[in-house]
Amino acid sequence: ELKDWNGNTKQVINVSQSLKGRAQFCHYQDIINILEGFPARVYGTGNEDLGGLNGGDLSYHLLKEKMRDSRVAVYGGTWPAPYTLSLMEYMMTGIPVVAIGKHLAENIPQVKTFEFYEVHEIIQNGVNGFVSDSIAELRKYIEMLLSDYELAKKIGTAGRQTAPKAWAHWNLLLPAWP
Repeated sequence: ELKDWNGNTKQVINVSQSLKGRAQFCHYQDIINILEGFPARVYGTGNEDLGGLNGGDLSYHLLKEKMRDSRVAVYGGTWPAPYTLSLMEYMMTGIPVVAIGKHLAENIPQVKTFEFYEVHEIIQNGVNGFVSDSIAELRKYIEMLLSDYELAKKIGTAGRQTAPKAWAHWNLLLPAWP
């Protein structure tokens, strides 16, 4: 059901609930800095405060359509999940992923943190997605993917091949989740 990425729309997407309202826990400022100036939308409930970035709360059918049609997905994770369903849905669909790195993910000043973020262990930079702790570098990856369809297709296809391993690992974590 999550398949058939085509990337025909030169748009960058992010799927987050209440991105601004849960700011520090889903890396609001980093996501905004990454998306700034790109044709971008944030989909999910509670994003009315994002102005023009708000893509709305879509039905599951329409969300799958947006993931298939959009060229790039930006992933910032949520604290304290090692990674979330959004990442796996992106990868299963085949949309290339640009994700924040471990340092950015675990840099939550108001919270005593522990090592939790695993995206850098799933994404091999430049192979099945892109991951970095540099906002400028993440923006450069987005520019590359928006301008080079074949690169986007190659990265997305490799991500799709990686997705079952991430899904299996995530399901193993669920019974132990507090």
